[in-house]
Amino acid sequence: MPIDSPPDVSAAAQPGPRSSRWLIVLVAVGLALRIGVQLVKGQDLHSDPDAYVAHAQTLLQTGTFCVPATNRPTAFRPPVYPILLAVVRLIGLSAPVAVALVNLAASAAMIVGTWWLARVIGLRGKWPTICGALVAFDPLLLRYAALPMTEVTAGGFLTVAVLLAVKGISTEQDPTPRWKSAATAGLCFGIGGLCRPILFVACAAVSAGLLLHAILRWPKERSTMENLQPVFLPAVLAALVLSLWIVRNALQLGHFVPATTHGGYTLLLGNNPVFYREVVNGPARVWGDASLRAWQQETADWLAAEQIPATDEVATDTALSQLAWSHINADPTSFRQACLLRWRRFWAVAPESTSNDSSGIAGWISGIWYVPVFAGLIAAFCTMTIRRDSRLLLLFLPILAFFAMHTIYWTNARMRAPLSAVIAVLSIVGWQTLMKWRSTAASDDSAANRT
Repeated sequence: MPIDSPPDVSAAAQPGPRSSRWLIVLVAVGLALRIGVQLVKGQDLHSDPDAYVAHAQTLLQTGTFCVPATNRPTAFRPPVYPILLAVVRLIGLSAPVAVALVNLAASAAMIVGTWWLARVIGLRGKWPTICGALVAFDPLLLRYAALPMTEVTAGGFLTVAVLLAVKGISTEQDPTPRWKSAATAGLCFGIGGLCRPILFVACAAVSAGLLLHAILRWPKERSTMENLQPVFLPAVLAALVLSLWIVRNALQLGHFVPATTHGGYTLLLGNNPVFYREVVNGPARVWGDASLRAWQQETADWLAAEQIPATDEVATDTALSQLAWSHINADPTSFRQACLLRWRRFWAVAPESTSNDSSGIAGWISGIWYVPVFAGLIAAFCTMTIRRDSRLLLLFLPILAFFAMHTIYWTNARMRAPLSAVIAVLSIVGWQTLMKWRSTAASDDSAANRT
């Protein structure tokens, strides 16, 4: 066990009645908070910044995943979130209500998954409840519970996937066969990856960690097949889900599209001369709306001059990606500075804003919340390094995957929102270790004084 626990605590799969009651309270409080945010921010439920609601409406009308208000197949956005919205709307609910319900369900999955993940990692007593509370009250998750965006839903899939991947290699007795946990983890990674493609990168990182764990801690009492199933099944099932999307794109678009046709734009958005000049090397904290719109129009004009049809998603994505890399190669110094900026944004304790909101009370609350959370995360990293704990490494690997991808692509604080569960568990592991070290040091001092 990576985390020291009293010898009389229950196994991870057998929480006591008191612990279960606390979990119910956590879910109820977390959902109540999110419903409150959805009521206060009701106008956000009617918004559609990434056109997911429009995709869902078009899916209901045409029966296919198409560019909104057309019958032209698309892969610009991943399909799972619009599909979920469309399924909820099939029973006659409005789009805002569908957004609210999908986000609430994902939020509940995150809270429950965090609580269970804490137990599987080895935390007992009050600690799993504190981990769940960190997710229930997380400022980023609360904010995006009222928006038709994928942060919360992807977080739900990622949390459950990591939980089941770790559960698949657990040495504790569990009524669920390890291969079933590992296979379900792969399905969650796969479906979650079609909600936010970076989950496929996280799955690859976790799979590498599972292999390392198997090499370092090979249980000799199990057969080779029993040892290898939890290592490879998550990747295999995730790849199977991804293959369905790849085949669909090949048939509908005529090209190999493993994720979306949005990556080129996202890469260019964070790596272009205007952004470098105004934000990376300039005085602006954020890219102003007027300048951004002007750049978007210039980019559209460039595509037209290159005779790339706006309706050809794959060609547009390829051209924008190539343009981004040309800017990176032309100005490597600004690119490195932009990477540092993205690091700061990814770990920002208060979100960037074009208004003064982030410097007001909301910014202060966010800062007060995340500073101790990140302090515990640093302590957990030290704990993992000292103990060489491969199970803690499995929780850090999704963070590393997100961090690596968003070093290059457009980034802000909301990009880490799907990681809230693993960050919460690792942070509490760190704080528990710090408290144990402090208690041990105090006991040693007391014993020294007595002698």
